[in-house]
Amino acid sequence: MEPRSTKLRNGISPPVSILIAGTAIIGIRALGFLLLLHELGIEGIWLFVLESIRGWDATLLCLGSMIVLLVELGCGFAVMRGRDAGRWWYLWCQVVVFLVCLAAALADWHPEFFGVEGETAVEIIRAVILQKLPEMIILALLFLPHSSRNYLR
Repeated sequence: MEPRSTKLRNGISPPVSILIAGTAIIGIRALGFLLLLHELGIEGIWLFVLESIRGWDATLLCLGSMIVLLVELGCGFAVMRGRDAGRWWYLWCQVVVFLVCLAAALADWHPEFFGVEGETAVEIIRAVILQKLPEMIILALLFLPHSSRNYLR
């Protein structure tokens, strides 16, 4: 049996849904970072990091978000290379991020990290789901089409 990394070299190209999902994962994370860099600038990001390391909970949250960002980027590349673990790691990252965002928004915990607007719990849950809609579409591209499942197995 051949290793999965030789699929592209042997002429088996990934399905379009895999290419779109992998590119979207990488693109959304890279664009998000570039937009943050543009909005805050180097000094603003430095001040944000310095402010984040003042408390242990904010430090853990900041480090955790950086780890999730790197794992998601790795998932994008893994999916495009045909590794099934990439889609599962991406799914677990999204579940963790959704639960943390929801808990933070409902408990009003670190509002500078989570800008979710809403008066009631239903409005907050709706806003978090709408924020995570692009990731849900990516997950659908990775898990629903038969060609995607076959390619990643």
